[in-house]
Amino acid sequence: MKKTQMEKKMEFVKTIVNEKYCKQAVFFCKENGKHYKYSYVKNEWANETMVFECDADGGVEKHVDLAMGSGYVPSSEMMKKVCVS
Repeated sequence: MKKTQMEKKMEFVKTIVNEKYCKQAVFFCKENGKHYKYSYVKNEWANETMVFECDADGGVEKHVDLAMGSGYVPSSEMMKKVCVS
């Protein structure tokens, strides 16, 4: 299947964590019926923002990043970078 970059805005579903160095939220894409987890972390091992496919509660089975950014990238920018199949 061909992957395409999301051009339509994803719908915000819920916040999982909203702390200074850890932010996680779930988004939903109507076009393909899938949920996506936005995740930012800054600690002694990592300082990055990533997006994974997830279930409606934010559970991730495959940690394959669909989008990745160095340091903190706001969800409004990061979710536009997600490529879906």
